[in-house]
Amino acid sequence: MEKNFEKADIKLGRTFILGPWVQIDVADNVFCEGRTFELELLTKSEWDLNSKLFDLHLLVKEPINWIEKGIFVTITGIPGLERLYAEAQALGIKLYSNDTKAVPGSIRALPHIIPNKNIVFQFARSGWSSVWLSMLVGTPLVMPDFDPKDDPEIYFNNLAVEKLGIGLIYHGESLMELFQKAKKVREKQAQVQAGILAKWGTLDGTAYCAKLFVDDFLKK
Repeated sequence: MEKNFEKADIKLGRTFILGPWVQIDVADNVFCEGRTFELELLTKSEWDLNSKLFDLHLLVKEPINWIEKGIFVTITGIPGLERLYAEAQALGIKLYSNDTKAVPGSIRALPHIIPNKNIVFQFARSGWSSVWLSMLVGTPLVMPDFDPKDDPEIYFNNLAVEKLGIGLIYHGESLMELFQKAKKVREKQAQVQAGILAKWGTLDGTAYCAKLFVDDFLKK
């Protein structure tokens, strides 16, 4: 990770003779140790960046300057997603994914950008980590319908999440329809969060339960 952009640009030029792929790590000394140049400075590079494939690692807490309005995709292979991708590109909506090969036209990013206010929703199976993250940060969760080949828990997770209104199951809707439904999900998430905070005083159920277990153990 290079702090000085001029030096980084020289190193970038050297990679042009080595191959078509370049990895760039950008850090802010908050999310992880170390700080690099701002990603926007790449627009000032002397090299033809369009001729390279970039694997960008945004190791930053809040990359608001780099995240445009878009959706984060963590699951692929669902019928109809290609149409959604095309709709997104036509509307200027960015696609972000940690697997750019599986999501054509997407920008590589790690799931830690999901809390960003410009992420309209995340598309993921209803594993509890995805459900928990969406609930904590208020980014709507759009889930694929249950695949009989998947774990049985996903079937019941889908039912629970949809019944609570904190996520929705994708049934082939257009992107604009999903955007409208996502607004209602975001409102419901806020209501559920408020209820949890009023009753328990925290959204971190793991820490809350751990304290109960420890307190009970120490009493014995």
